[in-house]
Amino acid sequence: MKKNKILAITFTILALLVTHLACIIITHDYVQGYYAAKYMGASAPAELAFLWLIPFGFGTLLFTMLAISFYRKYKMSLVQHDKSSTLKNPTNIPESIDENTKK
Repeated sequence: MKKNKILAITFTILALLVTHLACIIITHDYVQGYYAAKYMGASAPAELAFLWLIPFGFGTLLFTMLAISFYRKYKMSLVQHDKSSTLKNPTNIPESIDENTKK
């Protein structure tokens, strides 16, 4: 139960890190390619930097899907745990209070 929550948070953080890293790397490569083409006579266009979107987009999508999957498993375990505790104690009175009132 808690493992799924930790994994969901971990993959969410990884997805956010990948998107921020993608922005930094793509911006750097674009600017470097733009000035290389403009002032140093490079033949490759600066738009080649956008090819980095393919691996970064795949990683972001993968981490996001894993985070959603683990979050749903965590939520389902909470619902199942709540149903099982309701079946054991249908009045939703804590057992310690219930025992004290019976005495």
